[in-house]
Amino acid sequence: KETGEILGGHNASIWKSSIGWSQSYYSFIFSFKNKVEIKDSILSRIKNIDKALYHYEYSGPRFGSLDLRLSYNGNVSEANQFNYNICKQTNYDKRIRDTEDEFYIEDYEINVLNVLFNLKPNSIYRLTNSLPSRVYK
Repeated sequence: KETGEILGGHNASIWKSSIGWSQSYYSFIFSFKNKVEIKDSILSRIKNIDKALYHYEYSGPRFGSLDLRLSYNGNVSEANQFNYNICKQTNYDKRIRDTEDEFYIEDYEINVLNVLFNLKPNSIYRLTNSLPSRVYK
C-alpha cells in the first residue's frame, strides 16, 4: 500500500474453490516497483508447473506456494482481514519484491479474458478460462 508497487499475475487455468494444487504451463507473476517507471518491472515465470497455482476456499489468488499469495486472516480486525499477503520465491523463477514481509493492498482487480475464435465452419465458440462453450451456430 505505502510502497507504490503494482503486483499481479496471469493464469490461463480456471480458479477453483476446492483445496489443492493446479498445473499451469503459462502462469506468470509480475511487479512494477512504482506506478511511474515501468523499466523497473520484474516478470517471473513458473518453474514448477505442478505447483503453479494453489486453490483454497478462504484465500484469494495464490501463485506458487508463497510467490504471490493474497489471503484472508479471520484472527485480525475486520479492516485488515484480507491483507494477509506475502511474496516469497518458491515455485516461480524470480522474486518479485525486495522483501518477504507481509503487505497490505490498496486495490484488488481481477480480469477475465474471453476470446472468440472459429473452431469449425459455421460455428463460433467462446473461450472462458480455457473451457470452450458454444455461443451460436
